Amino acid sequence: MNSAIPPEGFSIERLDKSLHERDGFSCGKPELDNFLRTQAAQDQSKHLGATHVLCEIGDQNNARRKVVGYLTLATGNIPLADCPESIKKLTRMPNLPILLLGRMAVDHRYKGNRLGEFLLKYALTLAVEISDRSGCLAVVVDAKDDEAKNFYLRYGFLELPERKMTLLLPMQTIKKLFV
Repeated sequence: MNSAIPPEGFSIERLDKSLHERDGFSCGKPELDNFLRTQAAQDQSKHLGATHVLCEIGDQNNARRKVVGYLTLATGNIPLADCPESIKKLTRMPNLPILLLGRMAVDHRYKGNRLGEFLLKYALTLAVEISDRSGCLAVVVDAKDDEAKNFYLRYGFLELPERKMTLLLPMQTIKKLFV
């Protein structure tokens, strides 16, 4: 699963507010910037989600590392009734276990470097590991706007029939891509 290896010059780590500089992060969407600055560490400390940050490898003597991208994952479930027909055929369980890709963003100064693609592949690699250990039918994301929705659709995510901004990528598809 080479896709979990960060691009050259970058590292990916669990958010640690004592190590990671979040204040300068700006992706152009205030709600995503503010989440990283004010909420991500709190949610993580309460076990509500896990935030992984992408940092540029620089001066190792520097006590704090600048965040250039991040993603947040949480477990959850989705009603079978909300799923596409291809998923409904798999089971009769009323609720299905999923991994929620809650937020994902790249600092605007790093756009065009395919860091968003790396972060997505990293999240999907983690999803395979989680699925293998505990069960997880799919990765689900609530796209914040059409630009984000189109990004996820390019990677095979499916629209939920009644919730057009909620997208799902089945674990079977993810495993075909990464295993």
